[in-house]
Amino acid sequence: MINKKTVMLVLTAVTLFAAVPTAAAEEAKDTKETVEIQILSTSDIHGKMLPYDYALDAEDTSGSLAQISTLVKELRTENTIVLDNGDLIQGNSADLFLDDEIHPMILGLNAVGYDIWVPGNHEFNYGVDTLK
Repeated sequence: MINKKTVMLVLTAVTLFAAVPTAAAEEAKDTKETVEIQILSTSDIHGKMLPYDYALDAEDTSGSLAQISTLVKELRTENTIVLDNGDLIQGNSADLFLDDEIHPMILGLNAVGYDIWVPGNHEFNYGVDTLK
């Protein structure tokens, strides 16, 4: 399960080890083997767990986590990386859950099977302590 400390630790590790060649990479280089990687990326979900805008009290099918989940299930392969580029916990009443131990949107990312989450600018609206 992804939590705030895990996210920050993973981001740090990825940054530190991004340039370190792995054994698999070295082996692939030696054999000239090519591996296709599919990257599925989302951004600016803004608290939309379901295709509904609570402020407008109306359906909004512009991209909720529920809709994204369906697409990820259809498109995911063994070589797929799913990541979100932030602006997840602000908007559509998501700020009501800022004091929860784990924000429901993070739980949603876990349920979909996201591999990486990167904080966006709106994650910092509530102070760094919210991200700890």
